[in-house]
Amino acid sequence: VYDIKMMCHLILNRLAETQFGCVALISNLNSVIEPLRMTITKTIKETAVKQDVDRNEEQIRSALRAVNSISQIPHVEKH
Repeated sequence: VYDIKMMCHLILNRLAETQFGCVALISNLNSVIEPLRMTITKTIKETAVKQDVDRNEEQIRSALRAVNSISQIPHVEKH
């Protein structure tokens, strides 16, 4: 799951950089936002090992980069 989420965030970053990708992202924004929100707000158990903590932090950073890329799309705030 970790690797898949990281790749998806990378794909979102790349899509936000292209004209066609921007159109696709804007038209599907509602289905993209909720999974990103869930990743960013996910909490891990206190008993989690260091590797799980690190992976969770990496996923949060990756999701935030995707949100930042999407927020750079012109007129995205209207949607």
